[in-house]
Amino acid sequence: MKQMPLPQTLNITTAALIQAEILAALDAGEALELDASEVCEMDTAGLQLLMACHLYAKQNSSKLRIAAMSPAVGAAFMLAGLHELLDEINEVTSEKDPGS
Repeated sequence: MKQMPLPQTLNITTAALIQAEILAALDAGEALELDASEVCEMDTAGLQLLMACHLYAKQNSSKLRIAAMSPAVGAAFMLAGLHELLDEINEVTSEKDPGS
Protein backbone atom coordinates (compact mmCIF):
# COMPACT_ATOMS: atom_id res chain seq x y z
CA MET A 1 0.00 0.00 0.00
CA LYS A 2 1.43 3.37 -1.04
CA GLN A 3 1.61 5.92 1.76
CA MET A 4 1.07 9.60 1.09
CA PRO A 5 1.60 12.17 3.84
CA LEU A 6 -0.93 14.97 4.01
CA PRO A 7 0.33 18.53 4.61
CA GLN A 8 0.19 20.18 8.04
CA THR A 9 -2.45 22.57 6.75
CA LEU A 10 -5.24 20.99 4.73
CA ASN A 11 -7.23 23.95 3.45
CA ILE A 12 -8.52 25.35 0.17
CA THR A 13 -5.00 26.06 -1.10
CA THR A 14 -3.34 22.77 -0.21
CA ALA A 15 -6.39 20.62 -0.99
CA ALA A 16 -6.37 21.81 -4.58
CA LEU A 17 -2.67 20.93 -4.88
CA ILE A 18 -2.86 17.44 -3.41
CA GLN A 19 -6.11 16.33 -5.08
CA ALA A 20 -4.44 15.57 -8.42
CA GLU A 21 -1.75 13.49 -6.72
CA ILE A 22 -4.31 11.42 -4.78
CA LEU A 23 -6.51 10.82 -7.83
CA ALA A 24 -3.50 9.88 -9.98
CA ALA A 25 -2.45 7.25 -7.44
CA LEU A 26 -5.99 5.86 -7.32
CA ASP A 27 -6.23 5.86 -11.13
CA ALA A 28 -2.96 3.91 -11.28
CA GLY A 29 -4.66 1.19 -9.27
CA GLU A 30 -2.51 1.73 -6.22
CA ALA A 31 -3.89 1.01 -2.76
CA LEU A 32 -3.43 4.32 -0.99
CA GLU A 33 -3.02 5.20 2.67
CA LEU A 34 -3.19 8.89 3.51
CA ASP A 35 -1.05 9.73 6.54
CA ALA A 36 -2.93 12.47 8.39
CA SER A 37 -0.74 12.44 11.50
CA GLU A 38 0.86 15.84 10.79
CA VAL A 39 -2.33 17.74 9.91
CA CYS A 40 -2.63 20.60 12.41
CA GLU A 41 -5.31 22.61 10.65
CA MET A 42 -8.13 21.47 8.39
CA ASP A 43 -11.02 23.47 7.00
CA THR A 44 -14.08 22.43 5.01
CA ALA A 45 -12.06 22.26 1.77
CA GLY A 46 -9.81 19.64 3.37
CA LEU A 47 -12.85 17.76 4.61
CA GLN A 48 -14.42 17.95 1.15
CA LEU A 49 -11.20 16.65 -0.43
CA LEU A 50 -11.12 13.58 1.82
CA MET A 51 -14.81 12.85 1.25
CA ALA A 52 -14.49 13.29 -2.54
CA CYS A 53 -11.45 11.00 -2.68
CA HIS A 54 -13.33 8.41 -0.64
CA LEU A 55 -16.28 8.51 -3.06
CA TYR A 56 -13.94 8.37 -6.06
CA ALA A 57 -12.16 5.33 -4.63
CA LYS A 58 -15.45 3.64 -3.81
CA GLN A 59 -16.86 4.23 -7.30
CA ASN A 60 -13.67 2.95 -8.94
CA SER A 61 -13.16 -0.08 -6.66
CA SER A 62 -9.92 1.41 -5.36
CA LYS A 63 -8.43 1.04 -1.90
CA LEU A 64 -8.12 4.19 0.19
CA ARG A 65 -7.74 4.71 3.90
CA ILE A 66 -6.78 7.50 6.25
CA ALA A 67 -4.14 6.47 8.77
CA ALA A 68 -2.72 8.01 11.90
CA MET A 69 -5.25 10.81 12.11
CA SER A 70 -4.30 13.91 14.02
CA PRO A 71 -6.77 15.42 16.49
CA ALA A 72 -7.46 18.20 13.94
CA VAL A 73 -8.72 15.71 11.35
CA GLY A 74 -10.88 13.84 13.85
CA ALA A 75 -12.30 17.12 15.16
CA ALA A 76 -13.18 18.34 11.66
CA PHE A 77 -15.14 15.14 10.95
CA MET A 78 -16.86 15.31 14.35
CA LEU A 79 -17.81 18.99 13.99
CA ALA A 80 -19.29 18.30 10.56
CA GLY A 81 -21.21 15.30 11.93
CA LEU A 82 -19.29 12.98 9.61
CA HIS A 83 -17.48 10.73 12.09
CA GLU A 84 -19.44 7.72 10.80
CA LEU A 85 -18.17 8.44 7.27
CA LEU A 86 -14.64 8.36 8.62
CA ASP A 87 -15.28 4.84 9.91
CA GLU A 88 -16.65 3.90 6.48
CA ILE A 89 -13.60 5.32 4.70
CA ASN A 90 -11.27 3.18 6.77
CA GLU A 91 -13.37 0.01 6.76
CA VAL A 92 -15.18 -0.27 3.44
CA THR A 93 -12.69 1.04 0.88
CA SER A 94 -9.67 -0.50 2.59
CA GLU A 95 -11.22 -3.97 2.45
CA LYS A 96 -12.69 -3.78 -1.04
CA ASP A 97 -11.05 -6.14 -3.51
CA PRO A 98 -10.16 -4.21 -6.70
CA GLY A 99 -10.70 -7.38 -8.72
CA SER A 100 -14.35 -7.77 -7.74
